[in-house]
Parts: sequence; structure tokens; C-alpha cells
Amino acid sequence: MQLRDFLIILNRRKWIFIATFVTTMLIAVVGTLFITPIYEASSKLRVPTAARGSIDWVDNDLTYTDRLMNTYLSVANTGPVKEQLIAQLGLDKAPEYSVEILANTELMQISVQDADPTIAMLAANALAQIMVGESESMSSGRAARETLTAQISEIESDLNSARAEYDQLFAEAPQDTDKLIAVNRTIEIKRGVYADLLANLEKSRVLETMQSNTLSIIEPAVAPDAPISPNALLNLGIGLLLGMIGGLGLSFLTESLDTKIYSENQVESVTEATVLGTIPRARKQRKTSFVDTESPEGEAFRRLRTNVLTIIREQPLRSLMITSAHELEGKTSVISNLALVLSHVGVNIVVVDCNLRKPMLHEVFGVSNYIGLSNVLRKQLPLERAIQYGVLPGIPVLTSGMVDDKMALAGPASLTSKLSPHPAELL
Repeated sequence: MQLRDFLIILNRRKWIFIATFVTTMLIAVVGTLFITPIYEASSKLRVPTAARGSIDWVDNDLTYTDRLMNTYLSVANTGPVKEQLIAQLGLDKAPEYSVEILANTELMQISVQDADPTIAMLAANALAQIMVGESESMSSGRAARETLTAQISEIESDLNSARAEYDQLFAEAPQDTDKLIAVNRTIEIKRGVYADLLANLEKSRVLETMQSNTLSIIEPAVAPDAPISPNALLNLGIGLLLGMIGGLGLSFLTESLDTKIYSENQVESVTEATVLGTIPRARKQRKTSFVDTESPEGEAFRRLRTNVLTIIREQPLRSLMITSAHELEGKTSVISNLALVLSHVGVNIVVVDCNLRKPMLHEVFGVSNYIGLSNVLRKQLPLERAIQYGVLPGIPVLTSGMVDDKMALAGPASLTSKLSPHPAELL
């Protein structure tokens, strides 16, 4: 198919294309207006790269950090975390949210979607706080620090008790040196243990700081100003694309299912015959069936006359039948004007109205339809007496005459075959 054929089909089916396109765009616009807007708020958390070793030697464990971030990712989607979120916000159910690891960073992003921008912001921040708490509870350094702190508290209590016992014994029995020495030895031992625990606690704090892998909030969520959905431009773009595709598809589908003939090429392809001429559609409504000889329609009929005369000279053609597939397609206009232009060059013709169902030629030529072809076929009149002359004296007319239902069913070929026209040609 060439571009010209494509444009011709599109022009012929333009209303199908326009209707489909407009309908699709209306659906896109109305759908966009009626979709509930969804807002998204996001908070960012940092997972520092885990370290291993001691105070004197430290090595960053990137593999462990990657596993840890994926662990946090899984924890964020567990039921307990969602229950905490619901309880903190006082909601019936947790809003939609997603947690993702930002590639090539130590960052995690929590995104919450909700129809209320404030709820989206509060939920994103609350979820970030919950994740920080979960990471702290998972920290081994914190557990060790808490154990050391508890042991230090216990030793402090024992040390204070030993000191109180020593003071009391010294006040009541200073001469009992053996007991005083024993209690003092206990105090020194506990003091040494206490000092060791304090040193271990300090080391634990330093190592916890160095090896810290707990989450921290680096960017809290803020209330979004604009929704992320619906995307009006995207929806309109999709509607535009689908409207054009649908319009073109329906246009060409309708064209493929249409059995009507619209062009000379189609006529020649279907009939395997040569087109003798093309008569343009009249621009203005005419009062009569005869066209203005100086108009484009008149010129078209003269070209048709030339082609008809060429065929007549090449083969013994004595009759020419003008017909159409449907009513109101111009049979009467064509035969009337073709007869007119043929008479201008001296061709002897008789115009015969074989349309026994809806005869029209008697009105065009201004003659009576009381007598005509039907009377000749019934042998009620000779052919010469049935021929009439109307508004164009040089053109004899044989009207249909009065017919009955049985005669109306006869075909034009069977009717004209019974005639023996005197002129050289018969239309």
C-alpha cells in the first residue's frame, strides 16, 4: 500500500478515526480525574560498613555489611514491624510501603504510599525509628556492654559491702588483725576485678563504636507536595497513542470489511474491465438532470462520449445499458446527459427506460408514461408509435409504460432483446 492509498482510506474513514481517538482521550482524561491521588514520602537510613578486629587492628567487612542490609530489608517486611507501625500511628492497617537498598551506597530508603500525604510522612518516619530500634536490639556490642555494666554494678555493691564490713570490724574489734587483713584482702580483690571490668567496658564501648552497624536516620521524610499517581501526562500520552492506534486499526478494519467500490482502480480490479469515464459529484443541486455543458460535469460527459464512440467504431455495439447496484446512484443522470452529448455529434439514438419498478426518464424528458416499452412487449402498439419526443426534440424516448408486477420482474436484457431498434444505437 502506497502513502496515497493510506491517506485516501484515512480520509474516507476519518469519522471512525476521530470518534475512536476522541473516545479514548475522554476515557484517559476522565479516568485520570477520578483516580484517587497517591502520595509518597521517603526516609533514608545509613548502615555503616561493619569492622572486625581489635583496637590495634581493624578491617572493614563489606560482605557482612551486604548480608546485614539484606537482613534489615527482610526485617522491615515482617509482621511485628508492621504491628508496631499500626500501633504507633493508630491505623486499622499498615499503609503500603517498600524498602530498598540504594546501589553502591550504605543507604536504605523507606518509601510509604498513601492517599494522605501527612500519613505517608508520619509512617515513613515511624518505620525508620522502628528499624533503628530493631537494629540496636540486634547489636552484639550492645549486649556485651549491658552484661559488663550489670557485672560492674554487682561488684560495686560487693565492694561497698566489704568496705562497710571492714569499717565496722575496725571500729568494734581493732585488735582482731586476722579478720581485718582478710576483709582488706577481699576489698583489694574486688577492687581489682572492678578495675578490670571498667577497662573491659571501655574497650567494649570503643569496639562498639568502631564496629557499629546499627541503623541511623540521615534524612527524615517530609510531607510530599504532589502525588506520584495518577501521572496526568503519562495517562494522556498513553491515551493519545492508544487513540491513534485504535482509530487507525478500526479504520482499516472497516475498510477491509467494506464491499463497496470507491475508486477506478477498484472497479477495474473487480470487473476486469476498462473504466470508460468518471463523472464528478455535482457541487450544486441542479433543477434538472441535465448538466451545464460548460461545467466540469459537462466536460466529463464529453470525455465519456469520446470513449463510447471509440468502442462503437471498434466493435459492432448497438445497445448500451446503464445500470447500478443501488438506487440514487445516478443512472438517470448518466443516460440523459450521455444521450444529450451523443446527439450533439449527430449519433442516432433512442433512450429506453427499462426500469419497470421506478421509471424516471419520462419525467426528465417531459413525456407521458402512459404508453411505452410495456405496450410494445405486450404487442399493444408498434414500436414507432410508442416512441415519443420531449424537451429535447432530437432525442427519441421510449418510456417504460404502465407495468404490472409480473413484467416488473423481467430483466433489462430480456426486454431489450425483443426490440429491433431502427437507429444505429440504443441506450
